[in-house]
Amino acid sequence: MGMRSALGSVVVTTSAVVALLGAPATAGAAETGTRPEAGSEQSSQTERAERALPTERDTRSSRAEAEQDDAEQADADQAETEQAETEADQAETEADQDEAEAETDADQAEADRTRSGTSLGYDVSHPQCGTDLPDDRAFAIVGVNGGLSTRANPCLSHQLAWAHGSSGRVDDQPAAQLYLNTANPGQVLDLVTTWPTDGDTPYGDCDGGNSLACSWQYGWERAENSALSFVRPAARSARVDSQPSRYTWWLDVETMNTWQIGSDDARDRNRATLEGMAAYLLSEDAEVGVYSTGYQWGRIVGEVPRYSNLAGLDSWLAGADDLEDARDTCDDDPLVPGGTVTLVQYVEDDLDHNHACR
Repeated sequence: MGMRSALGSVVVTTSAVVALLGAPATAGAAETGTRPEAGSEQSSQTERAERALPTERDTRSSRAEAEQDDAEQADADQAETEQAETEADQAETEADQDEAEAETDADQAEADRTRSGTSLGYDVSHPQCGTDLPDDRAFAIVGVNGGLSTRANPCLSHQLAWAHGSSGRVDDQPAAQLYLNTANPGQVLDLVTTWPTDGDTPYGDCDGGNSLACSWQYGWERAENSALSFVRPAARSARVDSQPSRYTWWLDVETMNTWQIGSDDARDRNRATLEGMAAYLLSEDAEVGVYSTGYQWGRIVGEVPRYSNLAGLDSWLAGADDLEDARDTCDDDPLVPGGTVTLVQYVEDDLDHNHACR
Protein backbone atom coordinates (compact mmCIF):
# COMPACT_ATOMS: atom_id res chain seq x y z
CA MET A 1 0.00 0.00 0.00
CA GLY A 2 2.61 2.35 1.10
CA MET A 3 4.80 1.44 -1.94
CA ARG A 4 1.96 1.82 -4.40
CA SER A 5 1.27 5.10 -2.86
CA ALA A 6 4.79 5.93 -3.12
CA LEU A 7 4.89 4.64 -6.58
CA GLY A 8 1.75 6.46 -7.26
CA SER A 9 3.33 9.42 -5.78
CA VAL A 10 6.26 8.75 -7.88
CA VAL A 11 4.02 8.39 -10.83
CA VAL A 12 2.35 11.51 -9.93
CA THR A 13 5.57 12.98 -9.13
CA THR A 14 6.97 11.73 -12.38
CA SER A 15 4.04 13.17 -14.30
CA ALA A 16 4.54 16.29 -12.47
CA VAL A 17 8.13 16.15 -13.35
CA VAL A 18 7.20 15.37 -16.90
CA ALA A 19 4.76 18.15 -16.74
CA LEU A 20 7.40 20.32 -15.29
CA LEU A 21 9.86 19.10 -17.82
CA GLY A 22 7.29 19.73 -20.55
CA ALA A 23 7.00 23.30 -19.55
CA PRO A 24 10.32 24.20 -20.95
CA ALA A 25 9.31 22.24 -24.04
CA THR A 26 6.17 24.27 -24.18
CA ALA A 27 8.16 27.30 -23.44
CA GLY A 28 10.55 26.17 -26.10
CA ALA A 29 7.63 25.77 -28.41
CA ALA A 30 6.51 29.23 -27.46
CA GLU A 31 9.97 30.52 -28.08
CA THR A 32 9.98 28.65 -31.35
CA GLY A 33 6.68 30.33 -32.16
CA THR A 34 8.21 33.69 -31.35
CA ARG A 35 11.22 33.04 -33.57
CA PRO A 36 9.05 32.58 -36.67
CA GLU A 37 7.66 36.03 -35.96
CA ALA A 38 11.18 37.40 -35.82
CA GLY A 39 11.97 35.44 -38.99
CA SER A 40 8.90 36.88 -40.65
CA GLU A 41 10.04 40.43 -39.86
CA GLN A 42 13.44 39.64 -41.25
CA SER A 43 11.77 38.14 -44.32
CA SER A 44 9.70 41.30 -44.71
CA GLN A 45 12.81 43.44 -44.50
CA THR A 46 14.44 41.24 -47.12
CA GLU A 47 11.39 41.55 -49.35
CA ARG A 48 11.40 45.27 -48.86
CA ALA A 49 15.10 45.34 -49.67
CA GLU A 50 14.45 43.20 -52.71
CA ARG A 51 11.61 45.47 -53.71
CA ALA A 52 14.00 48.38 -53.29
CA LEU A 53 16.57 46.83 -55.66
CA PRO A 54 14.59 47.46 -58.88
CA THR A 55 14.22 51.09 -57.85
CA GLU A 56 17.99 51.43 -57.63
CA ARG A 57 18.32 49.78 -61.03
CA ASP A 58 15.73 52.17 -62.33
CA THR A 59 17.72 54.99 -60.81
CA ARG A 60 20.88 53.76 -62.45
CA SER A 61 19.00 53.40 -65.75
CA SER A 62 17.59 56.89 -65.39
CA ARG A 63 21.03 58.17 -64.51
CA ALA A 64 22.45 56.45 -67.58
CA GLU A 65 19.69 57.89 -69.73
CA ALA A 66 20.29 61.30 -68.22
CA GLU A 67 24.00 60.95 -68.86
CA GLN A 68 23.26 59.88 -72.43
CA ASP A 69 20.93 62.84 -72.86
CA ASP A 70 23.62 65.10 -71.43
CA ALA A 71 26.16 63.59 -73.81
CA GLU A 72 23.81 64.04 -76.76
CA GLN A 73 23.10 67.61 -75.69
CA ALA A 74 26.83 68.20 -75.31
CA ASP A 75 27.36 66.78 -78.80
CA ALA A 76 24.59 69.00 -80.13
CA ASP A 77 26.08 72.00 -78.34
CA GLN A 78 29.51 71.09 -79.72
CA ALA A 79 28.10 70.73 -83.22
CA GLU A 80 26.32 74.06 -82.86
CA THR A 81 29.50 75.64 -81.58
CA GLU A 82 31.49 74.16 -84.47
CA GLN A 83 28.85 75.37 -86.92
CA ALA A 84 29.02 78.83 -85.39
CA GLU A 85 32.82 78.71 -85.59
CA THR A 86 32.60 77.55 -89.22
CA GLU A 87 30.24 80.39 -90.05
CA ALA A 88 32.50 82.80 -88.20
CA ASP A 89 35.51 81.45 -90.11
CA GLN A 90 33.59 81.77 -93.36
CA ALA A 91 32.59 85.32 -92.50
CA GLU A 92 36.19 86.08 -91.59
CA THR A 93 37.36 84.52 -94.86
CA GLU A 94 34.88 86.63 -96.81
CA ALA A 95 35.97 89.68 -94.86
CA ASP A 96 39.59 88.81 -95.65
CA GLN A 97 38.70 88.43 -99.31
CA ASP A 98 36.92 91.78 -99.29
CA GLU A 99 39.91 93.31 -97.55
CA ALA A 100 42.26 91.67 -100.04
CA GLU A 101 40.20 93.01 -102.93
CA ALA A 102 40.19 96.44 -101.34
CA GLU A 103 43.95 96.18 -100.86
CA THR A 104 44.30 95.09 -104.49
CA ASP A 105 42.31 98.11 -105.59
CA ALA A 106 44.41 100.29 -103.32
CA ASP A 107 47.58 98.70 -104.65
CA GLN A 108 46.41 99.32 -108.20
CA ALA A 109 45.66 102.91 -107.32
CA GLU A 110 49.06 103.13 -105.68
CA ALA A 111 50.57 101.64 -108.82
CA ASP A 112 49.16 104.71 -110.55
CA ARG A 113 51.32 106.85 -108.33
CA THR A 114 55.02 107.45 -108.22
CA ARG A 115 57.07 108.41 -105.23
CA SER A 116 56.63 112.04 -106.20
CA GLY A 117 52.92 111.74 -106.98
CA THR A 118 50.42 110.49 -109.51
CA SER A 119 51.25 108.60 -112.67
CA LEU A 120 48.25 110.14 -114.38
CA GLY A 121 48.65 112.65 -117.16
CA TYR A 122 46.47 115.53 -118.32
CA ASP A 123 45.77 117.14 -121.67
CA VAL A 124 44.97 120.83 -121.94
CA SER A 125 44.49 123.41 -124.66
CA HIS A 126 42.82 126.76 -125.30
CA PRO A 127 39.67 125.91 -123.22
CA GLN A 128 41.92 125.77 -120.13
CA CYS A 129 43.40 129.23 -120.68
CA GLY A 130 43.32 131.13 -117.40
CA THR A 131 42.44 128.09 -115.27
CA ASP A 132 44.49 126.49 -112.51
CA LEU A 133 46.24 123.41 -113.82
CA PRO A 134 47.16 120.37 -111.67
CA ASP A 135 50.46 120.55 -109.83
CA ASP A 136 50.73 116.78 -109.47
CA ARG A 137 51.17 115.16 -112.89
CA ALA A 138 53.39 112.56 -114.49
CA PHE A 139 53.00 113.92 -118.01
CA ALA A 140 51.01 116.52 -119.90
CA ILE A 141 49.80 116.80 -123.47
CA VAL A 142 49.28 120.32 -124.79
CA GLY A 143 47.01 121.23 -127.68
CA VAL A 144 48.94 123.27 -130.22
CA ASN A 145 45.92 124.70 -132.00
CA GLY A 146 43.08 126.96 -131.00
CA GLY A 147 40.21 124.72 -132.07
CA LEU A 148 41.13 124.73 -135.77
CA SER A 149 44.28 123.39 -137.37
CA THR A 150 44.97 126.83 -138.84
CA ARG A 151 44.91 128.64 -135.47
CA ALA A 152 47.35 128.68 -132.56
CA ASN A 153 46.43 128.00 -128.95
CA PRO A 154 46.73 131.47 -127.33
CA CYS A 155 48.00 129.89 -124.08
CA LEU A 156 50.51 127.61 -125.79
CA SER A 157 53.62 129.15 -124.22
CA HIS A 158 52.24 129.08 -120.68
CA GLN A 159 50.93 125.55 -121.04
CA LEU A 160 54.19 124.29 -122.56
CA ALA A 161 56.08 125.63 -119.53
CA TRP A 162 53.59 123.90 -117.24
CA ALA A 163 53.87 120.63 -119.17
CA HIS A 164 57.64 120.60 -118.88
CA GLY A 165 57.24 120.70 -115.10
CA SER A 166 55.69 117.21 -115.12
CA SER A 167 57.53 114.43 -113.30
CA GLY A 168 57.97 112.24 -116.38
CA ARG A 169 58.04 109.17 -114.16
CA VAL A 170 55.88 107.00 -116.39
CA ASP A 171 57.87 104.78 -118.72
CA ASP A 172 57.50 105.61 -122.41
CA GLN A 173 55.50 108.76 -121.66
CA PRO A 174 57.57 111.95 -122.04
CA ALA A 175 56.78 114.68 -119.55
CA ALA A 176 55.68 117.15 -122.24
CA GLN A 177 53.78 116.07 -125.35
CA LEU A 178 51.71 117.80 -128.04
CA TYR A 179 48.55 117.21 -130.00
CA LEU A 180 47.33 118.72 -133.28
CA ASN A 181 43.84 119.46 -134.48
CA THR A 182 43.19 117.75 -137.81
CA ALA A 183 40.69 118.27 -140.63
CA ASN A 184 40.09 117.92 -144.35
CA PRO A 185 37.90 120.69 -145.78
CA GLY A 186 38.33 119.54 -149.40
CA GLN A 187 34.57 119.35 -149.96
CA VAL A 188 34.17 123.08 -149.21
CA LEU A 189 37.14 124.46 -151.16
CA ASP A 190 35.35 127.73 -151.85
CA LEU A 191 35.50 128.47 -148.11
CA VAL A 192 39.12 127.46 -147.62
CA THR A 193 42.07 129.80 -148.09
CA THR A 194 44.75 127.36 -146.97
CA TRP A 195 44.06 124.53 -149.44
CA PRO A 196 47.22 123.69 -151.42
CA THR A 197 47.49 124.33 -155.14
CA ASP A 198 50.56 122.26 -155.82
CA GLY A 199 52.88 119.69 -154.30
CA ASP A 200 54.61 116.40 -155.03
CA THR A 201 53.04 113.67 -152.94
CA PRO A 202 52.91 109.86 -152.69
CA TYR A 203 49.56 110.15 -154.50
CA GLY A 204 50.97 112.22 -157.35
CA ASP A 205 50.98 115.92 -157.97
CA CYS A 206 48.51 118.21 -156.23
CA ASP A 207 46.74 120.52 -158.69
CA GLY A 208 44.52 122.35 -156.24
CA GLY A 209 41.56 120.00 -156.57
CA ASN A 210 39.81 117.81 -154.03
CA SER A 211 42.10 114.83 -154.52
CA LEU A 212 44.17 112.34 -152.55
CA ALA A 213 47.32 114.25 -153.53
CA CYS A 214 46.06 117.64 -152.36
CA SER A 215 44.57 116.09 -149.21
CA TRP A 216 47.99 114.65 -148.37
CA GLN A 217 49.67 117.99 -149.12
CA TYR A 218 47.16 119.82 -146.95
CA GLY A 219 48.07 117.57 -144.02
CA TRP A 220 51.79 118.09 -144.50
CA GLU A 221 51.40 121.86 -144.58
CA ARG A 222 49.15 121.96 -141.50
CA ALA A 223 51.68 119.96 -139.45
CA GLU A 224 54.61 122.00 -140.71
CA ASN A 225 52.85 125.27 -139.93
CA SER A 226 51.93 124.10 -136.43
CA ALA A 227 55.49 123.03 -135.67
CA LEU A 228 57.31 126.03 -137.10
CA SER A 229 54.82 128.87 -136.65
CA PHE A 230 53.07 127.87 -133.42
CA VAL A 231 55.22 125.55 -131.30
CA ARG A 232 58.68 126.93 -132.00
CA PRO A 233 58.02 130.55 -130.93
CA ALA A 234 55.86 129.48 -127.97
CA ALA A 235 58.53 127.05 -126.75
CA ARG A 236 61.25 129.66 -127.06
CA SER A 237 59.11 132.10 -125.10
CA ALA A 238 58.64 129.49 -122.38
CA ARG A 239 62.37 128.64 -122.49
CA VAL A 240 61.70 124.98 -123.23
CA ASP A 241 62.72 122.71 -126.08
CA SER A 242 61.47 123.92 -129.47
CA GLN A 243 62.65 121.02 -131.65
CA PRO A 244 59.80 118.87 -133.06
CA SER A 245 61.92 115.74 -132.60
CA ARG A 246 61.89 116.24 -128.82
CA TYR A 247 58.14 115.68 -128.58
CA THR A 248 55.52 113.03 -129.13
CA TRP A 249 52.85 114.44 -131.43
CA TRP A 250 49.29 113.14 -131.39
CA LEU A 251 46.91 113.64 -134.34
CA ASP A 252 43.53 114.52 -132.81
CA VAL A 253 40.79 113.02 -135.02
CA GLU A 254 37.27 114.10 -134.02
CA THR A 255 33.96 114.51 -135.82
CA MET A 256 33.58 118.10 -134.56
CA ASN A 257 36.21 119.20 -137.08
CA THR A 258 35.62 119.57 -140.82
CA TRP A 259 35.89 116.28 -142.71
CA GLN A 260 34.87 114.88 -146.04
CA ILE A 261 31.93 112.52 -145.71
CA GLY A 262 29.61 110.26 -147.64
CA SER A 263 31.81 107.67 -149.30
CA ASP A 264 34.84 105.43 -149.07
CA ASP A 265 36.67 107.89 -151.34
CA ALA A 266 35.93 110.67 -148.86
CA ARG A 267 37.39 108.57 -146.02
CA ASP A 268 40.43 107.80 -148.18
CA ARG A 269 41.04 111.53 -148.68
CA ASN A 270 40.68 112.09 -144.93
CA ARG A 271 43.23 109.36 -144.33
CA ALA A 272 45.56 110.98 -146.87
CA THR A 273 45.47 114.22 -144.85
CA LEU A 274 46.53 112.36 -141.70
CA GLU A 275 49.25 110.58 -143.66
CA GLY A 276 50.58 113.96 -144.84
CA MET A 277 50.69 115.27 -141.26
CA ALA A 278 52.43 112.13 -140.03
CA ALA A 279 54.89 112.30 -142.93
CA TYR A 280 56.07 115.79 -141.97
CA LEU A 281 56.50 114.93 -138.28
CA LEU A 282 58.25 111.65 -139.04
CA SER A 283 60.60 113.55 -141.36
CA GLU A 284 61.58 115.61 -138.31
CA ASP A 285 62.29 112.41 -136.33
CA ALA A 286 59.36 113.03 -134.02
CA GLU A 287 57.24 110.34 -132.39
CA VAL A 288 53.70 110.26 -133.78
CA GLY A 289 50.44 108.73 -132.53
CA VAL A 290 46.73 108.98 -133.28
CA TYR A 291 43.91 110.04 -130.95
CA SER A 292 40.21 109.25 -131.35
CA THR A 293 37.44 106.87 -130.40
CA GLY A 294 36.85 103.74 -132.40
CA TYR A 295 33.50 105.07 -133.56
CA GLN A 296 34.77 108.47 -134.72
CA TRP A 297 37.82 106.94 -136.36
CA GLY A 298 35.60 104.55 -138.28
CA ARG A 299 33.39 107.36 -139.54
CA ILE A 300 36.24 109.68 -140.52
CA VAL A 301 39.04 107.38 -141.63
CA GLY A 302 37.75 103.86 -141.81
CA GLU A 303 40.10 100.94 -142.26
CA VAL A 304 43.76 101.79 -142.63
CA PRO A 305 45.79 99.68 -145.10
CA ARG A 306 49.04 98.21 -143.91
CA TYR A 307 51.06 100.16 -146.46
CA SER A 308 49.92 103.45 -144.88
CA ASN A 309 52.41 105.32 -142.70
CA LEU A 310 49.64 105.41 -140.08
CA ALA A 311 49.89 101.65 -139.61
CA GLY A 312 51.85 100.76 -136.48
CA LEU A 313 51.37 104.13 -134.76
CA ASP A 314 50.40 104.21 -131.09
CA SER A 315 46.75 104.81 -130.22
CA TRP A 316 45.43 107.22 -127.61
CA LEU A 317 41.79 106.29 -126.99
CA ALA A 318 39.12 108.67 -125.73
CA GLY A 319 35.75 107.95 -124.17
CA ALA A 320 36.45 106.07 -120.92
CA ASP A 321 34.08 106.79 -118.03
CA ASP A 322 36.63 106.78 -115.22
CA LEU A 323 40.03 105.43 -114.23
CA GLU A 324 38.80 101.85 -113.85
CA ASP A 325 37.16 101.99 -117.26
CA ALA A 326 40.33 103.53 -118.68
CA ARG A 327 42.34 100.56 -117.43
CA ASP A 328 39.88 98.20 -119.11
CA THR A 329 39.96 100.22 -122.33
CA CYS A 330 43.69 99.58 -122.58
CA ASP A 331 42.67 96.13 -123.85
CA ASP A 332 40.63 97.55 -126.74
CA ASP A 333 41.77 97.32 -130.33
CA PRO A 334 44.12 100.07 -131.53
CA LEU A 335 42.93 102.51 -134.16
CA VAL A 336 45.39 101.29 -136.78
CA PRO A 337 46.80 97.87 -137.71
CA GLY A 338 50.00 97.00 -135.90
CA GLY A 339 49.45 99.76 -133.36
CA THR A 340 49.29 99.66 -129.57
CA VAL A 341 46.91 101.37 -127.17
CA THR A 342 49.25 103.34 -124.93
CA LEU A 343 46.97 106.02 -123.46
CA VAL A 344 43.29 106.20 -122.49
CA GLN A 345 41.50 109.43 -121.69
CA TYR A 346 38.63 110.05 -119.28
CA VAL A 347 37.10 113.26 -117.97
CA GLU A 348 36.94 114.11 -114.28
CA ASP A 349 36.12 117.48 -112.75
CA ASP A 350 35.94 119.03 -116.24
CA LEU A 351 39.55 118.10 -116.91
CA ASP A 352 40.90 115.48 -119.28
CA HIS A 353 42.79 112.77 -117.38
CA ASN A 354 44.98 110.22 -119.12
CA HIS A 355 45.93 106.76 -117.94
CA ALA A 356 49.08 105.19 -119.36
CA CYS A 357 48.59 101.56 -120.33
CA ARG A 358 51.39 99.27 -119.14
